[in-house]
Amino acid sequence: MKKIFIPFICLAMAVTCMTSCSSKKSPSSYKSGSTKQSATAAATLPTNINPDKELARVSTLKNFFKSRSITLNEKVLRFSFDDAQMKYAGFAISSDTNALSNIAVDDTADNIEYKSKSGLTAYVSAVNKRNVAVDYTKCKYYSLRLIKGDCNDVVLHLPDKIGWDSTVEKIKKTYGAPTSETTNDNGNTVLIYEAEDKQINEKYYMELVTDENGIIELTITFNNIK
Repeated sequence: MKKIFIPFICLAMAVTCMTSCSSKKSPSSYKSGSTKQSATAAATLPTNINPDKELARVSTLKNFFKSRSITLNEKVLRFSFDDAQMKYAGFAISSDTNALSNIAVDDTADNIEYKSKSGLTAYVSAVNKRNVAVDYTKCKYYSLRLIKGDCNDVVLHLPDKIGWDSTVEKIKKTYGAPTSETTNDNGNTVLIYEAEDKQINEKYYMELVTDENGIIELTITFNNIK
């Protein structure tokens, strides 16, 4: 009788061992799959969720389409920006807001004036890309003109660390030959740099007005290629 049960006992022990080994391998296999999924998910996350002041500082003019950023006193303005970001950078609107309360779909509003407490004047151009008419606070700004005036305590960083005190010679040495160079009625040198990226169907326009001490006026615009 004992001899009859021995094979069954051996078979039961073998099944138990196989089950035990299978259960031990299972967590290891799941962990490996989980790690792979996590790595894939991490790879698809955006790498520049928030504007980066260091990127705005050290980006080159050649890579301006990637950074799309300038800094004012360590505060980043990244195209396309809006009213909230202007406030973040220390500006308050000084235009007539009643005239900007009902911007039609696809319409633009130009020369919207902002002022900083430091005396910096800014003019922006807004476009309404929503499905209904909205006020300026819900529009995106695609163009910025800064006028330095008597302001001396707002630090500006353009690509390649160009700032207010950058002379014509330094700008041309850093950015290369401009698209055009002219002299305005006040005898100031006006440098224009333009580039386009057909992959994203956009171009930028940068105008730098300079005197003997550096930049006194700056205009940057990002537009679709027509």
